[in-house]
Amino acid sequence: MSRLKPKLIILSDIWGIDTDSWIEGYRDFLEPYFQIQLLDARLLGGIDLSVSQIDLLHDQFITKGIANAVNALRTMDTEYVLAFSIGGTIAWKAILQGLQLRNLYAVSSSRLRKEQYPLDCDVSLFYGSLDTNMPNSHWQKKFVNQRIEYPGERHEFYRKHHYVELITQYIISKLLMSKNTS
Repeated sequence: MSRLKPKLIILSDIWGIDTDSWIEGYRDFLEPYFQIQLLDARLLGGIDLSVSQIDLLHDQFITKGIANAVNALRTMDTEYVLAFSIGGTIAWKAILQGLQLRNLYAVSSSRLRKEQYPLDCDVSLFYGSLDTNMPNSHWQKKFVNQRIEYPGERHEFYRKHHYVELITQYIISKLLMSKNTS
């Protein structure tokens, strides 16, 4: 009898999921190891899909979208979340409100710098070193198990195929290590 693969939610960034999306690369690499549910942060947050200006998108997420998405995510059945940018903030807040996880992998989630409460799960963060809004080292020491910083990269580095491979390999290796120790 084979064991079921663990459940992983992949939560998009502020731009959501488009048809030729970079996020598919993450799913493709991780699918052999996880049961994957791909979620669009814009849809989860009830964001107006006709809006394409970054400042207006931010405003919508701040005024209602984050809260809407947290309410939807906090009751979902999953063990792992891989979240990008605003998706990391949504996941963090959902965990604080009851979402039970083994691991949160948050990529370029710069708004986490505003979070003040630790999570009851393993947290790994990934940033480009040139992301001026990433949480400072004091915050990270307080709240994070692992932080990986990629030199010379900006906020949306995670859309590049090279980093899709690096981040998914990290997640897979952590999964395999946890299976060996349990």
